[in-house]
Amino acid sequence: MKELILLAWQGLKQKPKLSALMVINLAVGITLMLTMSAIVKQSSSEVIGYKGDYLYTAGLNFFDSDQDVVDFNQFPRWTYQDAEALKQADLPYEHLSFNYTTEFIVGLADNSVRPISVEASGTDRDMFSVLDAPFIHGASWSEQSQQSGEAVAVISKNANDHLFGGANSVGQFIQVQGEQIQVVGVVDLSNYKRRFQDLSFSNNYNHDAFIPLNYAYAQNFPRTGQVSCRTDDLYTATNPRSGNIDMLKSTECGYLTVWFQYQNDMGAAHCTDPYRVGAGSPSDSFWF
Repeated sequence: MKELILLAWQGLKQKPKLSALMVINLAVGITLMLTMSAIVKQSSSEVIGYKGDYLYTAGLNFFDSDQDVVDFNQFPRWTYQDAEALKQADLPYEHLSFNYTTEFIVGLADNSVRPISVEASGTDRDMFSVLDAPFIHGASWSEQSQQSGEAVAVISKNANDHLFGGANSVGQFIQVQGEQIQVVGVVDLSNYKRRFQDLSFSNNYNHDAFIPLNYAYAQNFPRTGQVSCRTDDLYTATNPRSGNIDMLKSTECGYLTVWFQYQNDMGAAHCTDPYRVGAGSPSDSFWF
């Protein structure tokens, strides 16, 4: 080490300008590297990263046992029957939330603003707890509204700015497919860089409207996210994206994404499913 220091000092004395230029270049390079590292870390981090140890999604493989599915992203979403069975299972979760992606045109009854096409979530009120959604006006719909499938919605700040000029729109109505839906809350998800809560297209923008699942079912809003059926023939017969919702509820077609908020010890990460309903095989399982 001493010899290296002496050689460096001799080089500095022999070529002071070149040595100074090299030192400056090295300092600039290190500074740029640290800056880029900080930018990448900030842009890739999630705003609710503090929940990383107790927020889980789950995939349910209801395909035939001879169909090998290794990548979690290829797993089918949850069927209606499996979702209902999971709700009834005795699991110590804090929040359990389901959602599916849909889309529709949103406007106002008086046509005072240009209608916009939005992607939306048919979901439940637990989704807002899972997301720690920052409400700027109002709050989520009530449990009673959720169970009854009331025509209510939470809209994004983006949609609120367009439709209501950024004013407090709680209590106002938006028009969707000729139906009046009352706004109960406005959330600002602008800091949520990725739509991680919906695994269908995880890098897309966040949804601009959230409606209760039961209302989405009653209006038969289409399923525009990932939808897969046990067989191709079943997919063709049921038309699960826009077909009759009652038929979809009784078939082996998955369209729901599930999220758990669960702080206890999860135990084994992969377990044979005791909550599976309907047709299936022993290979069906939960993946966390």
